[in-house]
Amino acid sequence: MIHRYSDTALLPDYLRAAAGFGIGLALLIFTEVSSVMFYIAAGLTGLFLAFSLRLLARRLTPIEIDGAGIAASPAWGGGKRIDWEAIQDVAIRYFSTKRDRSDGWLQLDVRGGGRRISADSTISDFPGLVTAVTSAARQRGIELSPTTLANLGALNAPGLAGGNGVGGGR
Repeated sequence: MIHRYSDTALLPDYLRAAAGFGIGLALLIFTEVSSVMFYIAAGLTGLFLAFSLRLLARRLTPIEIDGAGIAASPAWGGGKRIDWEAIQDVAIRYFSTKRDRSDGWLQLDVRGGGRRISADSTISDFPGLVTAVTSAARQRGIELSPTTLANLGALNAPGLAGGNGVGGGR
């Protein structure tokens, strides 16, 4: 299985990055080089440029699942791979965007062999990715934290133990 972030899923972040970079660049153009505001604008512009590059890296790095493990393989080479036998920890965390916790996203972290691979719930078939990873972790006897188990329940995906359709503690 290959999981990717779509342009549609990343569109809000693309818009934030473009707006931040554009405002920072405009401030740079219209501010004197010797002023403090110039250096603040330069820092913000650099920050939004880094955010844009990170978005591009996310878009160009599919997460692949096969019978042997999980891999994040960027288009430019390199990448990380964690074999199922090397998994040491799996965590699923919820990040809320509202005070009442009614909206947010989940993040899957897989650790093993000195490597870490992460994916958030905007990636294609996130429940399928979580199912594959948690099944492999359970086969290895890795104990999942209560928070991870609650978030599995909140996913409401078929085939996930604890996924009884009842929202968990997130």
